Amino acid sequence: MLPEERRRAGPGPRRRGTSVSKTLCAPDLVILAYQTIVAGLIAVFWYRLDHPELYWSWNLGLILLTLGLAFAEHLFPSAPTRFLHAWNPALVVLASFRQLAQVIRHIHPYEDRRWDHVLQTVDERWFGDTTVFFRSIAWEPAADLLTICYWSYFVQPFLLGAMLYRPPDLKKFRESVTVLLTGWFWSYLGYFLVPAVGPHRVIDGARAEELQGIALAGPLHDLLLRMEGSVPDAFPSGHALIAMLILVLAWKHSRKLFWTLLPLGLGLVAATLYLRYHYIVDVVAAALMVPTCIAMGTALHRGWGDEERV
Repeated sequence: MLPEERRRAGPGPRRRGTSVSKTLCAPDLVILAYQTIVAGLIAVFWYRLDHPELYWSWNLGLILLTLGLAFAEHLFPSAPTRFLHAWNPALVVLASFRQLAQVIRHIHPYEDRRWDHVLQTVDERWFGDTTVFFRSIAWEPAADLLTICYWSYFVQPFLLGAMLYRPPDLKKFRESVTVLLTGWFWSYLGYFLVPAVGPHRVIDGARAEELQGIALAGPLHDLLLRMEGSVPDAFPSGHALIAMLILVLAWKHSRKLFWTLLPLGLGLVAATLYLRYHYIVDVVAAALMVPTCIAMGTALHRGWGDEERV
């Protein structure tokens, strides 16, 4: 096209996005932001930590992994690179959780369990003697049933992801992952601020015999304690928050999945209280966070241009 013809034709369609925005997607940004924040906390409290260089390299490794998978998909697009990049958040969430127990105890010590007593005081002020109440309604069959609901926390995100993972169009998948990552990482930052471990470890004393269930509740409770270790993950309730976010996302994207997950999701939220893993205020805080996580995750997904990506 000659210069004069090009001038009359106008500037043409505007190319959207920079090379970075074409490489990184919204979930990557949430991961990078959280890892950077935690790395910053480690730098600030460097001399309090026993192995700060190890913890710092942990965050750096997750940052490099996320960037590496994003650029791998961009430079070498294929089904394997797309899959690894899309599902990388599952690994990052787990790895980030495992780091919490090692880092929080140095940055915000909680050996005196002060925050647990604060949360229990709030519960008693708002709801009465919760310890006596929950002991009074403990029942073996209900403990087994709600334990199953509680453990569905580890399955529900994958059910939602599998329903929405429809390459090459990953808009719904990425939006949902962005929202869930926002919820997970906000709850993790909450553990730094309010390091409480839960009424089952601090307030209740010996576990109610009825909460051992008939066959499942007791063994799975012991397994959970071994898996989580000493992570102060009570406030806010990440289990309740993620369960509620999944129900909102399922309602938006797949009503059939919503109705399938509804009993498990409601049971999971109830289980956090019934099985005494959380204070009531933990679940209230999680419910209040739902609109913010939805709004932030959705806005980031759209603002970064993921609506135009496939």
